[in-house]
Amino acid sequence: MKKTSIILCTYNEVNNIEEAINLISKTIKNVEIVVVDDSSKDGTLEKLHKLKSIFNFKLIIRKNEKGLASAIKKGFSESSGSYIGFIDVNSKDQILHFEKLISNLDN
Repeated sequence: MKKTSIILCTYNEVNNIEEAINLISKTIKNVEIVVVDDSSKDGTLEKLHKLKSIFNFKLIIRKNEKGLASAIKKGFSESSGSYIGFIDVNSKDQILHFEKLISNLDN
């Protein structure tokens, strides 16, 4: 199976980020998680630094840039998977569909 990169763009997602990373890690085989944070102010960055000891993911912290479109673009440039997708951190139910999508792409 080819490597899949999933981009998570965050800004003040302290209450959602751990569950999203956990679900992606459990659900998608051979996955690279790329988190792009726009300098969250609610504890998201501190939470991400703690999660680095549990989960394997890239963390990009943007200090002088803001916005979802440019964060996704940054995530794409930092990804190394054959397949690349992105998801809103608070739309975790969509993660459950990635394995089927990846299987369809493989076929």
